[in-house]
Amino acid sequence: TYEKEFNDELTMAFGAIYNQELFGPYMVPLVDLHWQLSSKWRIDGMLPVTARVVYSVNDNMSVGFNHFGLITTYSLGNDAYAGDYMERQSIDLSLFLRQRLGGNFFVEGMAGRALGRSYKQYAGDQKVSFALPLVTFGDDRVAKNETFKDGMILTLKLVYNIAVPAWE
Repeated sequence: TYEKEFNDELTMAFGAIYNQELFGPYMVPLVDLHWQLSSKWRIDGMLPVTARVVYSVNDNMSVGFNHFGLITTYSLGNDAYAGDYMERQSIDLSLFLRQRLGGNFFVEGMAGRALGRSYKQYAGDQKVSFALPLVTFGDDRVAKNETFKDGMILTLKLVYNIAVPAWE
């Protein structure tokens, strides 16, 4: 990635990730964003995969908006589906609340909606020529299953933040 620090409040990096998913070659152009809008508001993310708009209520609590969108594939290794794979697609949009429990431990709850959600099963030999987010080229695959519908998502998790020293 190419990183540019515009000022103390705004740093951006530009680049791409390439992955050989089970469906074929997949490239995602990236913009890594760290923008401290004020002492209470910030935007962080690796767009288009993740993004967060965060409001710091105090040192122990933050609330905001969360975006997560990624295509991933998983091999189905059992005998009945040997060679097949699942492709997961979803854009998850949610509101969150993060509360410090003590030290670097937090509890975080999220509620929102999954858009464009699908879990499709394909034969292992069904590939695409090339894929970018939201666009595939040479996609003649036929899904073997009915897919999920969009719907609500709820998440509750325990988070441990690792303190990382600043690069000098």
